[in-house]
Amino acid sequence: MARGLLAEPLVSSTVASAYEAILDAAGRLDSDLIVIGCRGLRGFSATVLGSTSSNVLHHATIPTLVIPSEAVARARSAQRVPVVSS
Repeated sequence: MARGLLAEPLVSSTVASAYEAILDAAGRLDSDLIVIGCRGLRGFSATVLGSTSSNVLHHATIPTLVIPSEAVARARSAQRVPVVSS
């Protein structure tokens, strides 16, 4: 029995940026959902390199799921404060 999602790689060289290529491909493929990862860049790195996942999230017209990298997920988890109810 097959598990996971069926996917095919797609290469595009007709648009100016990665996020535009992703949005263009999602439109041409009539996608129902965009799933994209993020590395969690902040500050200067994010300014210089930009954030493809952020741009996709803000410009997409279809639902978008952003999956953090393992390092980002661990860091966010360590910052969480447990809620104790009485």
